Amino acid sequence: MTSSSKIFKNRAQCERIGAKLEGNIFVNEDGSRLLPLYEGKLIHHFDHRFANFENAKGKTPLEVPEKSKEDANFAILPRYWVPEHEVQAKLGDWDRKWMIGFRKVTNSTNERTFVTSVYPVGGAGDSLQNLLSTRALGHMAAVLIACISSFAFDFIARMKVGGSNLNF
Repeated sequence: MTSSSKIFKNRAQCERIGAKLEGNIFVNEDGSRLLPLYEGKLIHHFDHRFANFENAKGKTPLEVPEKSKEDANFAILPRYWVPEHEVQAKLGDWDRKWMIGFRKVTNSTNERTFVTSVYPVGGAGDSLQNLLSTRALGHMAAVLIACISSFAFDFIARMKVGGSNLNF
């Protein structure tokens, strides 16, 4: 988040340059887009809409109410957005509209140690580690998500993590 922060734009900056918000993506007049920058605290198991910075104060997002999640078109608003071309430059030939990520930060008081989710393609802060596999396609990606979201995997992760950071 520190070394790349120069490319981050907050909502006010996006609106100042004339970008229009469509869902949670800002679209510029020339058609270029600013994608949401996902952070670990915005996801939870099987939930890429866990928390939201809309109406939040400071660096702590608010948990999204279940009522909002009933709307299939509801999209969370992050703290920052990043240019789509920057995301594509990092992803290379990744051609899917989704990514698999897990929270980098955990705590022994958390119910689960390894918190993972599938989320729409966008930027990812350093608190959200990505698992990109060109081999895990279709149902294999679903099997991967199921395995790393299981209680058995979480139990092993809890035994192996020596602090509050889940590093590769």
